[in-house]
Amino acid sequence: MLTPAFIICLSFALYAGLLAATFDWELLDHHLFRQAQTATAIRELMRDGPWLAYRIPVLGPPWTVPFEFPLYQIISAKIAGLLELEARHGGRMVAAVSGALCVAALARLAYLLSATRLQIVTISLVFGLSPMMIYWSNAVMIETFALAASLVMTVCACEYLYRDRVWALAGGTLAAICAALAKSTTFGLYLLFVFALFSIEFLRVAWFGFAFRRSAIKGLAEHFFQRVLAGVFLLGPALLIGYAYVDFADRVKTQSVLTGWLTSANLSQWNFGGSRLESLRPIVHDFYAGQPPVLVEALGVLGPVLLALAAMGLLAAGPRYWLRAGGLGLGFLSGPLIFANLYMVHNYYWVAVLPFGAAFIALGLERLIALVARLARRAGLPVGRRRHGVLFAVFALAFAGSSAITMKTFFLDPPTEYRAGLMGAAEAVRAHTEPDDIVHAFGLTWSPALQYFMDRRAVMGTHAGDLTITYALEQGLEPVALVLCESQKSKLDEYTATPLFAGSWQLVAENPLCQTYVRG
Repeated sequence: MLTPAFIICLSFALYAGLLAATFDWELLDHHLFRQAQTATAIRELMRDGPWLAYRIPVLGPPWTVPFEFPLYQIISAKIAGLLELEARHGGRMVAAVSGALCVAALARLAYLLSATRLQIVTISLVFGLSPMMIYWSNAVMIETFALAASLVMTVCACEYLYRDRVWALAGGTLAAICAALAKSTTFGLYLLFVFALFSIEFLRVAWFGFAFRRSAIKGLAEHFFQRVLAGVFLLGPALLIGYAYVDFADRVKTQSVLTGWLTSANLSQWNFGGSRLESLRPIVHDFYAGQPPVLVEALGVLGPVLLALAAMGLLAAGPRYWLRAGGLGLGFLSGPLIFANLYMVHNYYWVAVLPFGAAFIALGLERLIALVARLARRAGLPVGRRRHGVLFAVFALAFAGSSAITMKTFFLDPPTEYRAGLMGAAEAVRAHTEPDDIVHAFGLTWSPALQYFMDRRAVMGTHAGDLTITYALEQGLEPVALVLCESQKSKLDEYTATPLFAGSWQLVAENPLCQTYVRG
């Protein structure tokens, strides 16, 4: 029968194989905006740029828009520089290793939470072979890195809680700091989970203390303060350091009128906004046209079937499993319920809650397999461990096939028109400008994708009447090239009517997405 170690090794091999197969691909199209933003930061760090106010040159001086602390980007830049690779290569390597580490950490977490061997294998299989997990472990994104740090933090908390290993708190503190700096929205979910584990453990101890020892109040008080001190040691530094960096990043953003609206206070209104009910729609409904629901992205084309089978298994399992399933379901829904807009718009955010969803599905399927085996025995059919293993192997093959189909038909087959348009415009810019020239672009908001491909400092806006042009004029940001995209195509006259773009411009490239001009 399959073992947790085998599944973990299989996941490592799978992620390594996909990394090798796609290693030299350009940035993949799914959420190109975010991938390009991350890759740009890595590239600027490789050029010895500042690492606190790391450069993302898309909105003019001071040429930075810092969000998360660039821990993933720094590690990726160091690896790429050491191996003489490009920024995207280093980013993919760190993401792939992080994805495989997530599988191992989740298996250990399931073991510490008293899961059976078969449950651990099933959880590892569903999570490790999830098309969502496989794909984002191959993208230039911080998702799997932040998740790995959060899971390691949770594992260390459980090592302390259930194995009384005080030394694990030190590792958990370091992992918590990494998680908080890498992606606060992922860290926040697992902070709540760790808090719940501490609370449940204390309540369990309190229950048994009062039930069997009426004089246990003093001991319980000591136990409570020990747990509080451990929690503060585990999570306190991460919260303080994370807050300090957010404050620093906000002060950097307020240096420019073009980036001041991107402070944490302004973004939090959107991040926490939105309909909580609507944020759950992507679970079963398409995100957008051609983009399948979370259920399919996470479990493959058989996602709805697997969910139904898991529900059957859990219903037949009894109240003991209902409580576990309820906790896992709440963990899975915590992300979209807290950060509604983020989860409605960005499918990669669901990676953070995938461990809860995978464990929910795996627990139900494991109970269903056990139920089928039990019914077969009652019917007089010889169902030993070998045949039990055959049932699991059938499920494993079906799940692997389901995952492979979604990988091929969606994740690895994205539309290429948008990227092709950006790369065409970027190629024209590189051919007609020098590396130190400034390019102005309109119609793409502040998307770093164009800047990443053209590798020039950029000032990006939405239309000819926005604040971008006034700011650029005040800062003396003389444009050498002008890129007009989407709704701004064929509107050159509106721009030449402004002092910044006055004069003649020559059209040097055009495609369905963008027009590229240089000074005539």
